[in-house]
Amino acid sequence: MGGFGSFECLAVQPDRFGAAIPSAGGLSPWHDLAKFKHVSVWGFHGDQDTTVIPQLTEAVFDRNKEVGGNMKFTTLGGVGHGANAFAFFYEGDGMDLNFSAAVSSDVCDPEEDVWKWLFSKKREKSDQ
Repeated sequence: MGGFGSFECLAVQPDRFGAAIPSAGGLSPWHDLAKFKHVSVWGFHGDQDTTVIPQLTEAVFDRNKEVGGNMKFTTLGGVGHGANAFAFFYEGDGMDLNFSAAVSSDVCDPEEDVWKWLFSKKREKSDQ
């Protein structure tokens, strides 16, 4: 339950985390994403995933856009379930792979290297 667990933890404990990298997940619609819009999130999902359909992460991303959240979303073209194998080595869309990243708002960090991005984050309190 990696991607689902990551999103659930953010929804339940929004002030506990500085960043999250959910892969192949989703979030129940009753959770208020505004509660963790201050947390840096970088979601990954393979567009060929038949175990957890990519539309679930896309839905979280779309909800983040609605609240001005801080989420990046990378679609891994040609990848099935197991997006984490690519997420852990991600260094940008120019990796000669069919991957594409999008951001939910202008507050998103443009860093393309997932580890530089992750270790530059700090926990912040929400203003909710």
